[in-house]
Amino acid sequence: MKKIYLAGPDVFLPNAKFVLDSYKDLCSLHGFEGLSPIDTEIIDKTGIELAKEIYQNNKKLIEKCDYVLANCNFFRTATVDDGTAWEIGYACAIGKKVFGYISQKLPLVDLVRSRIPTRPHESGYLIDSDGYLLNETFGNSINLMLEFSILESGGELIQGDFETALKRIKELEEVSSMSYKLHAPDYYQILNVPFGSSEEIIKKAYRDLAKIYHPDNQTTGDNDKFREITTAYKVLTGKSRLRYDQIHKKIYQSSQNFIVLPPSRIVYTSSLTNLAKKGLMRVGLRNRDRKFGSGIFHDLDIFVKKSELNSTVIVNIPLVVRILCPECKGSNIHCESCNGMGTYKGTRDLQLKFEPSMLIHKKIYELNLSHFRPDKFVHFKKNTLKVQIQVL
Repeated sequence: MKKIYLAGPDVFLPNAKFVLDSYKDLCSLHGFEGLSPIDTEIIDKTGIELAKEIYQNNKKLIEKCDYVLANCNFFRTATVDDGTAWEIGYACAIGKKVFGYISQKLPLVDLVRSRIPTRPHESGYLIDSDGYLLNETFGNSINLMLEFSILESGGELIQGDFETALKRIKELEEVSSMSYKLHAPDYYQILNVPFGSSEEIIKKAYRDLAKIYHPDNQTTGDNDKFREITTAYKVLTGKSRLRYDQIHKKIYQSSQNFIVLPPSRIVYTSSLTNLAKKGLMRVGLRNRDRKFGSGIFHDLDIFVKKSELNSTVIVNIPLVVRILCPECKGSNIHCESCNGMGTYKGTRDLQLKFEPSMLIHKKIYELNLSHFRPDKFVHFKKNTLKVQIQVL
């Protein structure tokens, strides 16, 4: 039975034992063993010696667990409990898979300003009463070091309560089995296109492969391979694609064998620096003129090292989104939350996954962003995104 360490500020509740015991019961119900920070009774220590013993015991529990499940809701002010933050970091450092849960997975700035006083600052950001800017405007819901540590460990930050997160872990356990995968082939990999590719890209990939594997081709024809790519094409261009995409996310996007690229290796081709280098920042030039002048017709470059070509590469791209106002749902022109606009601008990370077979130098992938909507109240401002792979 796999073990889950229960991290979070719940230990400070007046009824902490009752709450943590109920969490352990839920773990048992779903086939796990819950390890609570207050499981070990210490009777012969006081003061700083007691504190040290608690630290050592919790550290040992993390080391013996398979997962850490962390309560990432704000504690006391507007931040994740600092002890929980340490537990997340330590678990990631020793190779444990970490999951977090939070009641509202909104941008961090929105969450913080709902908890503490803020005011506008000349920098364009909000500033708090202690003089610190709210400039972590990347779409993450908790501190970026914590959120990306969770992602890099192979876990997720889940919107919901403890049991919601527990069910998600159980779900991922079930769908990761090989027997389950055999019933849902990776049709994107079969056609050698990334998840979320537009129908035009899928059709082109199919046509190119069909020329090679069609039975009439006496040199490279292959009946089985042709049937495989034809099935993939029909699923990814038919009515069943939406359902297949949901299954694909559960199975193939929960793998631990991946590399998360740092932001420095994701470069926007339309950045001011790139345009200035080409002399395209002159006054009077329109954006369309700059694009034609640069000779670049894709949106960003993904730089991959040769040593990474045999790994699955995960890329997190911050993009502008429009968010439907959670207060008025876009229906109140007098709404104070959105100033009657109905929506407001924000950012969200678009996560792309490239299998080793897709890491081809100078290859451009065109993605339909409607397949990547974070939720029904949020949509990316761009309709399509063109990404080019660059091998260093």
